[in-house]
This record gives sequence, structure tokens and C-alpha cells, in this order.
Amino acid sequence: MTPHQGRVLAFTLAKATRTCTIIVVLTLALSSANADDLTRQRTTEQAAATHHSVDANTTLRNHWLSTGAGEGPLGSPTTNEYPVGNGRVQEFEHGVIYWSPSTAWHTTTSGNIERRYMALGGPAGPLGFPKGEEAAAGDTRVQQFSGGDLVQGPTGVKIVDPETYKAWTQNRKLFNWPVKDSWRDARGVHTGFQSTETIWDPQTKALYSTATVDENTAIIIGDSQLNGDSWTEQGARAAGFSKKIELGYGGWGYTRATRATGGTPDEVVATHRMLLPQGNPGAIFVTLGGNDATAQASDADIIAHATKTWAELRRLYPKTPIIVNGVMSTDAARHAKRRYLDQLITDAAGSQGFIHVSVAGMATTASADYKDNVHLTQAGQNLVAVIYAQALLKALKLQVFKLPTLNK
Repeated sequence: MTPHQGRVLAFTLAKATRTCTIIVVLTLALSSANADDLTRQRTTEQAAATHHSVDANTTLRNHWLSTGAGEGPLGSPTTNEYPVGNGRVQEFEHGVIYWSPSTAWHTTTSGNIERRYMALGGPAGPLGFPKGEEAAAGDTRVQQFSGGDLVQGPTGVKIVDPETYKAWTQNRKLFNWPVKDSWRDARGVHTGFQSTETIWDPQTKALYSTATVDENTAIIIGDSQLNGDSWTEQGARAAGFSKKIELGYGGWGYTRATRATGGTPDEVVATHRMLLPQGNPGAIFVTLGGNDATAQASDADIIAHATKTWAELRRLYPKTPIIVNGVMSTDAARHAKRRYLDQLITDAAGSQGFIHVSVAGMATTASADYKDNVHLTQAGQNLVAVIYAQALLKALKLQVFKLPTLNK
């Protein structure tokens, strides 16, 4: 090969090499571009699919956007919007958005409450659609639904009737944690708690205990005058009420709270701190007022609290006669304030249409049978009970043929 031929060959090879290099570079560039285009296409398709799964023509999209859309707590959609009953539902990575005409838009978020809700059938189950968002409530979490509230606590996630839930929030130490889902029967809506079982009565719109009563039952509410076999109890038996449910607390009065009750009578009954039995008892007796004599309360304050107490009892027991007793006393000067309050209370009760029995001076015959200034011995109770029973039966407009033995 001549020198000239060698230079031509080298040039040709160099040119070919540059051409191959250019071709390779161009090929790699084109391949990279195609790959980027494909990636962009797939990303666009995925984004389009995600976008289309949140219908731009519904308010659900606005609700989702208001939470931060895909960057918010719900994340991106995992399903399209779909109907359930008369509502709409859409699932996301970390929760679900629900809508119905009566509840509007609300969400559930990943966690114990949502898992229990789904296990119960979600919006197609007994709870229906959410009425609010899951929220912290002290040391628990709760979410409201159309058919009840889900309450999370150390006993798990339980269904609690909405009205019962309101009472529970006021009396958690009294009721403790729910241990059983609310359930319905002919008596109303039951809920089992660690410390008690309650019944919500839709007719009276009140919460009761599960204690049973009938026409032979007297519910007796009062102070320490109910100690022993009291004159009130004996009078109730004389009137034919052979059973009793007694709620008596020393130191209690219309204006007086005690540690045991946590409030005045009107307060504890209205706020369900004291649960009364459901049903139609034969009678309700109220023996209060003695402790108001030393409470320095005004007449107006005493009657205001008494009126609220009687009105709440009438609301709870619209078919049951309510007997308001006055304040037991003797004719002695030391009982002047007690006699005054007896008249104040019984006059107010009578003006409001309640059966009332004045007991002012009734203990005069038992003056020697007082343990202290206000409390009768059992012998004194028995003496007074005979007189009280006669007055009670007269107030009840019952004919007295023969008084039974009252102290048995």
C-alpha cells in the first residue's frame, strides 16, 4: 500500500467512525427522547385517569380540593364516585368522602373508627351517612353518624345513641366507658356502660335507668328524713304502694347540693346525674326543704329550684301523681323556720297543681322521740307516720276504711 493509499484509508475509517458515533449518539438521544415521551404519556394518562375519577361537575371535587387534594390528608382517589342509597361516595388513599341530601359532605379517615364503620356496612349499614368529622373529645375520639355516634375508648369503638351520648359527655365518671353498642327494644334505646345501663325514651325524650316500676311502686326522693323506715315510706305503704325506689341523701335540699348528688335536685335530674327508673310508677314522693331552712337561701330561690324539680319530674312521669311533702316539725319555737318553709313549699306546690301534704307541727306528738333537733327516732317515725298517712290519704282522695299496720 502506498503512503497515499494509507492516508485515504485512515481518512475513510475516521469518517466512518465519526458517522457511527453520530449515529449512535443520535440513536441514544432518540431512544431517550422516546422514553421520556413514553413516561410523560403514561404520567399524563395516569394524571388524566386520576383527574377524571374526581368528577369536575360535582361539589365532591371542591370538598376534596378544600382538604388539599392529593397532597391533603385524604390523598389521591382510589375509586370513581359511586352511588349508595340516596347519596354519593368516593374512596381515597387515606379516607372516604360521603354525601347525602340530609348530611351534606363529610369524611371518614383511616383509623379504628373508620374500620368499625366499614365493618358495620358503611353508609348502607345501621349508622347511615356521617353527620360530622372524626374529632378528639378529651381522651377519646368520636364521629357522629345519622344512626348513632361511634365512640373510641379503652373498651373499643362502640355505637352510642346520640341523645345518650350527650348525657354521657356530662356524666362520664358516673357512666364510665360504653361496653356494648346501643340497641333498641319496646322500652327505648339501651346503652351498656361499665357502671350502668341506660334507656333513652323517645316519647319523653329523657334518659332513665333500667330499674323496673309498676303501679305498686313509689319513687321516694328526699333528704335524711328518709332514714330508717321513714314516715314518708310508711305513708306510701298505707296508700297501697308496696314497692319503693328510694333516693335519699343527707344534707340535700331544693337549694342544697351534696357531694353524693353533685348538684341540687333540679340540676341532677335534668342533667341525668341521677337516673330515675323508666315507666309509670304508682306515685312519686318528694320530701325536701328541711335543709333549705339552714341554707340562707331566699324564698324566691327555694321556690325557683323546687318548681324546676317538680316540672322535671312531671315531664319524666306525665302519668304519675307527684306528692310534695312539706317540712316535718313540731310546734316548738326552734322549728319556726321549718314550719314557715312547710307553708311556702306546699302553697307553691298546690298553686302548680301538685298533690301536697303539709306536715307542719305533725311531730309535736313525738317531741320526746327526736335524736337531735330535726331527726326522729324510729319510734318517733312510727308515731308521725300514722298522722301523715291520714293526711296523705285525704290528699289522694282515698276513702280510709282501716289503716294498715304501718311499721311492719
